[in-house]
Amino acid sequence: MNHYLKLLSSVVLVGGISAVAAESAKPFSNFYVGVGTGYSMMNAISRTDIPVRAGGNIIGVTTSKKSLHSHGVTGKIFAGYEILSRSNLYGALEGYVLLDHQKATYEANAIGVIPYSEKFSRQFAGGLRAKLGGSLNDTVVLYGLVGAEVSRFSLKGNLSGKQSLWAVTPGIGANFVLSEKTKLILEITRSCYKAFKKADSAASSSTRIKPAVNMVSVGIALTI
Repeated sequence: MNHYLKLLSSVVLVGGISAVAAESAKPFSNFYVGVGTGYSMMNAISRTDIPVRAGGNIIGVTTSKKSLHSHGVTGKIFAGYEILSRSNLYGALEGYVLLDHQKATYEANAIGVIPYSEKFSRQFAGGLRAKLGGSLNDTVVLYGLVGAEVSRFSLKGNLSGKQSLWAVTPGIGANFVLSEKTKLILEITRSCYKAFKKADSAASSSTRIKPAVNMVSVGIALTI
């Protein structure tokens, strides 16, 4: 985790130097579009309930819990509108799409404790977020954000299926003016999703997976 923090510190430093060197800065009151990249880390808890049978009857339930982890590079496309008041209060509304293929493969136990493999993955994500903060000077804005995000998840194994899950996404961010038309945007977010649920009525087994995704991202925005 230390090298992630070093990378984040380096980006902040570069952004700060670029902001100071900017020749001019228009107020943060524009429509904008941008692209970015980042590093995302998916963590989830999987709970599988498997019936214990004797003589054809269910006499109990065996519960298996697993921790799932996945990480990788994420692409980002975004657009929004921002405004900075005379009192230096900053606000923005932004929509975005993430190109993020997270995959976590893990071992579980089937009936009779026979091991088998399952794969849980996130295929794409998109959402809407609101930002609120203030400016430090003419070239740097700091803000907090909160939004709603939806992702398409897939489970492959004994229990397979696809579901779209909603998440609440809080975070923090900073804007650094690079030039009259461009800005560097740095953000740290956490998306906490509703549970993925899948049941096998024939085997009377079920799986519940609760995912969360942390992401550090950097993007370039162009005023339009």
